[in-house]
Amino acid sequence: MKNYDIAFTATARSGLLEIGEFIALDNPARADSFVDEIIASLTRTLSIFPYS
Repeated sequence: MKNYDIAFTATARSGLLEIGEFIALDNPARADSFVDEIIASLTRTLSIFPYS
């Protein structure tokens, strides 16, 4: 099975930044790790299933 390279658009990056900023209002440390987990999960999944 082919693995695809994943590139996040400016809009996607902006959205992730907004998610992190919202979470940081309550828990700044968790905000960074949560956004990192989202990026890792998306990259892992979309590299295998790019149309999902």
